Amino acid sequence: MDRGDDNHNYELNVSLCCCGTNNNCCGGTCCVPNAIYDVDDPNAKLVGNVQKMYAKADSGGCKGCGRMMGGFDTFAIQFPLESSQQERMMLIVSLLQAEFQLFEMDS
Repeated sequence: MDRGDDNHNYELNVSLCCCGTNNNCCGGTCCVPNAIYDVDDPNAKLVGNVQKMYAKADSGGCKGCGRMMGGFDTFAIQFPLESSQQERMMLIVSLLQAEFQLFEMDS
């Protein structure tokens, strides 16, 4: 969420590199199964996270590769404990916007 607004409550930090709090280089793929994005409060304190998970194949088939090549994503969200329904919805929308901007746009 935008740090330019004085009334923001949470910030979703989507990092794709290996530095920072989480190593997300190639995260959410067959190489690195999970990518973790932090949710911070206005004081930059970690209050939640979003985990992007690679869809592994069930019982040795090629379902996981098909899901990855098809662009299907699976997310688990740990919302801040004090967050309202509207704040949770804004975090979901922020995640969708970041996912679209970083992974779904065709050049």
